[in-house]
Amino acid sequence: MSAAVYSLGVLNTGVGLPGTISVSSGTQLRTVTCSISTESANQTVILPTVTVRSLASAGNTAGLTSFHLDLSCAAGVSVSMTLESVAGDSGVNSVLGSTGTSSGVGIQILDATYTAVTLHDTHKLIDSTTGNATIQFFAQYYRLSSGLNPGSVNSAAIVTMSYQ
Repeated sequence: MSAAVYSLGVLNTGVGLPGTISVSSGTQLRTVTCSISTESANQTVILPTVTVRSLASAGNTAGLTSFHLDLSCAAGVSVSMTLESVAGDSGVNSVLGSTGTSSGVGIQILDATYTAVTLHDTHKLIDSTTGNATIQFFAQYYRLSSGLNPGSVNSAAIVTMSYQ
């Protein structure tokens, strides 16, 4: 059985490293793909109107609202995600900043177990898919500071999905 042999080196430097890697010609390659359904991509999640009283002190939450992402994946794929706030840092590592007219409040994203999703960290969603999957999430208002002013709360997130 023949094998392909590859030399090692430092990318874009022309510097070689000792050793080689060989791959047997009988090695099977597997398609590892996932896609998000059209209905799940670029969705808007509308939270209910809440009163300032329901967010009486820092750390209080209100307006829990569910949403989901529908995935179509090859079988056996592990799926993770990273969540980033478009509006910038809210001061709490699990809360999206807001560009609305209110102050002292942001939006917190929770996973299916009601655990807050930490921004900028990789969050494992599925260990091994069996094909199509629905990933449940929740969004809620989160009181950030003592200076709460009523108004609109507008947050946006960039979700980066990775799979292997």
